[in-house]
Amino acid sequence: MSTTHATLDASPLRARLIAGSTLAALALAAGVAVSDAQAQERTRINKVIEAIEQGRPAIANQDWRFVDMEHSPFSAG
Repeated sequence: MSTTHATLDASPLRARLIAGSTLAALALAAGVAVSDAQAQERTRINKVIEAIEQGRPAIANQDWRFVDMEHSPFSAG
């Protein structure tokens, strides 16, 4: 009994794999280049440090707040 095996031509599959890998690599490289070009200026959450780094005084109620908890309702006493 003879069986005939269908032979698969691997060259179109290989060409698709190479093309897909190349396209993915180019997309990744373009994404890195775009993110570097769109890098934003560094901002700080702590406005006091930001003001001092810029040589400005850290003014109360503009850059920071003082909260006195000594006589708060949470005091046991």
